[in-house]
Amino acid sequence: MIKSLTPYYVYVPFVSPLTSLTCTSYAFELFVWNGEKSNPPTEASFEITKNNPTASVGNDKLDISNLISDFVNFTQQEGSTTELINGNNQVWVKWQVYYTTSNPLDATTPSEQNTVLMSKGYSYAMDGENATTPANKILLSGNEFKVNRQGIFVLPIEIEETTVTLATLTIDNITSLGGDQYELSFTATGNLDIIYYRYKLDGAGSWDVGFESSNTSPFDITLPTAAGTYNVQIFAYDNDNAVNVYSNIFNVIVV
Repeated sequence: MIKSLTPYYVYVPFVSPLTSLTCTSYAFELFVWNGEKSNPPTEASFEITKNNPTASVGNDKLDISNLISDFVNFTQQEGSTTELINGNNQVWVKWQVYYTTSNPLDATTPSEQNTVLMSKGYSYAMDGENATTPANKILLSGNEFKVNRQGIFVLPIEIEETTVTLATLTIDNITSLGGDQYELSFTATGNLDIIYYRYKLDGAGSWDVGFESSNTSPFDITLPTAAGTYNVQIFAYDNDNAVNVYSNIFNVIVV
């Protein structure tokens, strides 16, 4: 959980995780919304572009807490008995990165995607950087509290998220349409974002090119006309589990 009254740092690598190429710049997109975790907005709330003039292969460090804190207008929630009350003072925060490299895959495919719950709270100095929620889910320091017998005591806790089965992607078949055009059919489960494809020559160390596709099967892809065996894979962001999901690798022989 992000506590927005304390600095929260996101580390962005200058080396693209998709292609292993060092970027000349990157665009960091930040989404903030109140509602279901699985339903993020399509338009980013903020976008930050950072250059890499020294061709660094390290990480950039961004503090996003000041950007997202204003999205919570804290409203006190009231109760009259011992009860579990929805705090309604939290939002979801998602970020993703687009890289500028020599490979067009990096400019069209989001990397470093993550989704985290944010509350307008703070961490203590001894909690360290980007403090996580304690195992007991209590959002206060300590386990024992002195309270007024005749008064009201609010114990803030973070409830467990409902476990959702990880989404899946399976390439069923890839058929030639002639020339460099192919039709890719797939099967998917779960709440997936835009589905992308990528390919590489069998045995190559990194993926060459990927393009945005639709979420409807089948869709058309483009592969090189040079003879060889090409590995093809599709992938998408699982909005429920906040992770990228990758399909099986399907081999296409070009003669």
